[in-house]
Amino acid sequence: MKLSKLTTPTGVAAFPWLNEPDKKFDSQRAKGGEYHVDLRLSAEDGAPLVKRLENILAEWKTVKNNEQKEAKKKPYKTYHATPWSEVEDEEGNPTGEYVFKFKRGAEWTDRDGNVRKNLIRFVDSKGEGITKLSDTVGSGSKLRICFQVRGWASPLGISVALDLVAVQIVELVAFSGGGGGSEEFGFGEVDGGFIAEATTETAEASEDGDF
Repeated sequence: MKLSKLTTPTGVAAFPWLNEPDKKFDSQRAKGGEYHVDLRLSAEDGAPLVKRLENILAEWKTVKNNEQKEAKKKPYKTYHATPWSEVEDEEGNPTGEYVFKFKRGAEWTDRDGNVRKNLIRFVDSKGEGITKLSDTVGSGSKLRICFQVRGWASPLGISVALDLVAVQIVELVAFSGGGGGSEEFGFGEVDGGFIAEATTETAEASEDGDF
């Protein structure tokens, strides 16, 4: 059930799969792949959004458990996790920041059994639509996320999901690919060591691939 459509303040992206869907896991492949991104917000920006989402979740639980009561069924238990949480440092102490997890399947099936495609819409910092994004959105990009709050309930419990709808790119950090330069991993030059030789096959792959 769709509950609300909201837009976040500007935050920092982590592990984004926005240009194309992630198909690593079976659960993702079952949806034709999955677009997803984690967005980190400051305490100032994140706390009001958390409060609003908690209120939406509380209202959703009231509605569904009233239905359960009328049907003389047991109330739903709150699912053990929400798609938002406080960020912790390496010692497990809260940093004051929050992280929000947005997802959306790449495909869905309508009532007639037709498979439909979900596409993530992009706009730039001026709010202008981007027809085709040539760069791959990488971690560290500053984004705003438009999302749909969707309520769900099952034998596992009751909660809400944050369905990704559109992305505003405020500052783009392009993903350089897994074979990026040494700066990405903190490696420096070591004299007298192994030096990789470029091959035609590797060069062609890098030109054709999205990463």
